[in-house]
Amino acid sequence: MWLGWFSLFVAVTAVAVAADSAQATQLARDWWMVANWAAWALLWGAFFVLLALGRAIERATAWLCLAQGVLTGWLPGYLMLSGRL
Repeated sequence: MWLGWFSLFVAVTAVAVAADSAQATQLARDWWMVANWAAWALLWGAFFVLLALGRAIERATAWLCLAQGVLTGWLPGYLMLSGRL
């Protein structure tokens, strides 16, 4: 339960950082970071709903977590390591 409430704090913080980043965008990669922060805010929000509020969204949260890990972590990291990004 406490991890769920911490997740709310992190989600709110991520929304604030995404909003601040959106105001400072100049390049395409800046928008990529805005999208990343927004996506992670959504994931942390899902953790809050699942863990603190006790809603039965395990499957959706698991798929969102998997998609986030691949699209915002693994794929960009792989592209950087392979010299394509």
